[in-house]
Amino acid sequence: MHASYIIAFALVLVPLCSAICCDRDSITKCCGIGDCNIFCCNCDVGCNPLCNVEIGRKKRESIFEVLVAEHRFKKLDFNDDGVVSMKEALAFLQSSGRNSTKLEEDTTWFAKMDANNNGLLEPSEFDRLL
Repeated sequence: MHASYIIAFALVLVPLCSAICCDRDSITKCCGIGDCNIFCCNCDVGCNPLCNVEIGRKKRESIFEVLVAEHRFKKLDFNDDGVVSMKEALAFLQSSGRNSTKLEEDTTWFAKMDANNNGLLEPSEFDRLL
């Protein structure tokens, strides 16, 4: 995938970020404080308010944050079964320019998100707003 596609994809997603799913200040670094999952959601302490600040950007309403989180989850849930499998997560990450081979070999990122250890990411495991 060309770098220009990755940058364009990132630029489309940055304005949609909520307080729970943080922005990125680069392709690989989340704007979260503490550990965040691979999708820059559920950061331990929340988002860094000084990261990627836009002058005049208004605080989003709670309902908007929930809608953004739902939209992100649905983009991962390719088969619309209400959960995200490892296969779906890897496919999404690969389409986002991430190295899925490396992520497939070391699945600790998925296990860390899968709080109930059922091998699937449920909405609340993806983002606390859901």
